Amino acid sequence: MSYAPTAEELKQWSKGPIPEVLFGNNFPLARDHPDWQKLEQENDQWVEENWQFDDKELREYLMSSQLGPFSSMCFPFGEREKLLWICRLVTLLFCLDEDLDRHVNLHLLPILKALTAGTRKPENNYAELAIDKCWRAIERTSKPSTFRQFVQITHEYFDSHGQIPYDNFDQYVGARRTNVGAYFMWACLRYAAGIDLTDEELAHPLVKRLEDIAGFHIAFTNDLISYTKEYLTDTAANNILTLLQRNDGLTPAEAEAKIRREIKKSEDDYKVAAREVLNHPVLGKNKAIRKLVLNIPYGMGGNAWWSLVTKRYNVDPVNHPLPQVKIYIDPSMPYHPDAVRFLDNPSKKAVAIKGGKGLSVSSLLSNWTFWLGGLLLLLLGKFSLQW
Repeated sequence: MSYAPTAEELKQWSKGPIPEVLFGNNFPLARDHPDWQKLEQENDQWVEENWQFDDKELREYLMSSQLGPFSSMCFPFGEREKLLWICRLVTLLFCLDEDLDRHVNLHLLPILKALTAGTRKPENNYAELAIDKCWRAIERTSKPSTFRQFVQITHEYFDSHGQIPYDNFDQYVGARRTNVGAYFMWACLRYAAGIDLTDEELAHPLVKRLEDIAGFHIAFTNDLISYTKEYLTDTAANNILTLLQRNDGLTPAEAEAKIRREIKKSEDDYKVAAREVLNHPVLGKNKAIRKLVLNIPYGMGGNAWWSLVTKRYNVDPVNHPLPQVKIYIDPSMPYHPDAVRFLDNPSKKAVAIKGGKGLSVSSLLSNWTFWLGGLLLLLLGKFSLQW
């Protein structure tokens, strides 16, 4: 059986996020797009058809790392077809990142910007052709101003790659937001969710502050969760935890504690900044800006959620488990196979089986076989809660 959203689920989803849910005690929320399973399947099929994997183990690692769901988890209210192109593009960038680490496709570094803008005709190379397909589809389905903004931010993201100089903590994390792809994420969000802003609106100090604060959250969360993998694979040079230990003399525990405080601060700061925008006499009446304000936190929550469930970072779960991070699953989301372990009391919630259809709470209450099966699983030790 495959999962398909019900008409009621789609109706609820179409309303988009609302302030009352978004700015409660559980912040930021995480959820997936209602058509998550088909998006994942269509993304993976397209990538398999358009990207060559010359290493079988690498292919299996990448295709089992849930690269498509990164986008559906971070931009769950994206328009379905636009979101599919973002899933494909981001998956290719993850694949390319692995190639570059292995010194494959290095020729793409100086021409990625031209492929993005459409000023270069792709050569007969699978990587160039696949990346060009994504960008031309995004260009066809974007407003010209939105696409131009997307290209500019993507160029800045590409330019930020490399070793970042460290003068002090504040300077470094400001640069790390661009390097880790936070602003690129918000450009993906605006495209996928159909949020079209003028240059003036995008550059407004209050709007810019929102993206800056959320960018801190992305950078800090990424470095906290990915540190073990990067440390074990000798790729942690730009990780904030590395710099705090090497340059500021903090112990590993002190560095982690500082990053956790910064993550919490960015969440608190975002709530304040968001209300400032929503209460602004001009910005607060702009539907596109309101939509941006309410969708960005799902990018924050989705990034953390995905980072904990992907195999990309969980490289040695026995000896080097991932850090514990609290994930708040959106209560309006039908329960998802990757959400169950983050629920406070999953025995009283609806549970989705991978490949199966989610069940409503009411249907579970009337289904004694579910409870009997759940009891048996508990007795067998099959339920494993991880925090």
